[in-house]
Amino acid sequence: MRIGLITHIYPRFPGDYKGTFVADLARFLVERGHYLVVATPLWPGTARAEVVDGVRVHRFWYWGWRRGKRLGELKASSSPFVLGSLLASGVWTALGLARRYHLDLLHGYWVVPGGTMALLAGALAGRPVVATAAGSDLNQAAYQPIAGRVVRFTLRRMHTLMAPGSQLARRAVESGIPQERVQLLMGHSGIDLSRFTGEQVGGCASGGSCKALDRTLQRSEDFPIVLYVGNLSPPKRVDVVLRAMSRVVKSLPDARLLLVGDGELRMELESLVSELGIGQAVEFLGARPHDEIPGWMRQADVLVHCSEHEGLPMVIMEAFGCGLPVVAAGVGGIPDLVREGETGYLLDTGDDVGFARKLIKLLSQPELAARLGANARAFAETHLAKERVLERVEAVYAAAVPTLET
Repeated sequence: MRIGLITHIYPRFPGDYKGTFVADLARFLVERGHYLVVATPLWPGTARAEVVDGVRVHRFWYWGWRRGKRLGELKASSSPFVLGSLLASGVWTALGLARRYHLDLLHGYWVVPGGTMALLAGALAGRPVVATAAGSDLNQAAYQPIAGRVVRFTLRRMHTLMAPGSQLARRAVESGIPQERVQLLMGHSGIDLSRFTGEQVGGCASGGSCKALDRTLQRSEDFPIVLYVGNLSPPKRVDVVLRAMSRVVKSLPDARLLLVGDGELRMELESLVSELGIGQAVEFLGARPHDEIPGWMRQADVLVHCSEHEGLPMVIMEAFGCGLPVVAAGVGGIPDLVREGETGYLLDTGDDVGFARKLIKLLSQPELAARLGANARAFAETHLAKERVLERVEAVYAAAVPTLET
């Protein structure tokens, strides 16, 4: 099948972790014999067109692209202009690609803006359209005055919405799409479980340099590690993680928290670490290449995740692939993954006391952590493996494409 994938977030350079799950979907589909073309915004330093992992990537201009700012990072006064130009340019590009490459179907990622761009281009080109929800589109945009109207407009006219998680499926129905046109997916693209086995750290097994990892990853069995992977941004509530860690070290002085990721709150969070007096227990590692993440996970004892809202976090799925138990806020689709007392523990977002108690429990009982980690890996093999998820995605495509004949 010849597929056009329309998305406003896609990796910009090797190692970029933004939109990796979208790139994984494209790459996995190419591996299964499909022809993939991606339309995505242009960023400073990126090529207008290139082929990556067998996927043809076309990047389009829009107003303000040289600033390299994403929609969520813009001031309210400028975001409507950026969104408007992004939609117009994206629709024009997707329409051109649909005709040039004789695409069978357009797949929008995020209901807005990817799904909207795909919908309008599909209407002009006579192509069926499906979309995948990703979290912020239905958890945030759907409740905003203008964006909410666009979300509802898009949902009511597409062929099928794929919802990663039951919470997003419910939100989609509340926003106007009939239940029968929503397909529940456990994961965006599925995960390649082969990446999460073995002992290598990142790409170090093949002889590459591991100097960047030596400092932290030389550890002993009595050096428990809590890992956080994600943005240092307000919705992620890393401040709660730090407050929980200040309680953990009172019981387990040797415990360490590694923070993999970056964002606008880094300086504020570093100040909080000093205020809490836990500088010896916390390390900010910054953004790391996505290929390194399995290595960091294999060194940790537990993954912590404390967002205010989420879809179905890829980082939790990857932790499961590594056999890592998870302590997380029970928001969005996370309860679909983290089963209380089986693969980890669920808490309220702001409950730093509860987070501390569960972290101490897992760090002080290695046999319990190992059992929950084994359950997590088994869950990944049964529900999250890319082969299983892609079969469901292909079934959605196959159901949509015959509409070309009507």
